[in-house]
Amino acid sequence: MLISLSFDAKILDKDLKLAGIISTIIMDEPTTHLDEERRKELVEIMKRFFSEEASIPQMIIITHHSELEDAADTVYKVEKIEGISRVIEEY
Repeated sequence: MLISLSFDAKILDKDLKLAGIISTIIMDEPTTHLDEERRKELVEIMKRFFSEEASIPQMIIITHHSELEDAADTVYKVEKIEGISRVIEEY
């Protein structure tokens, strides 16, 4: 099952119970309107999704905020070069 969500930290945190039925979460710029404190809160929520108790195997996040890298096991940096988006770094 693939579900695309608009971000709301409180709803996302409460819905950890959905972890058993969601296989992938895609978030596009989930930190756009969040201050630094709320971004840190989001990172902690994401880490719980990947904890031993949770069972969400994959989360894809598009962001400009590097704080979210703390919750990731793989990061891809993408740049537009000569009109074409290219992965320039993976770690």
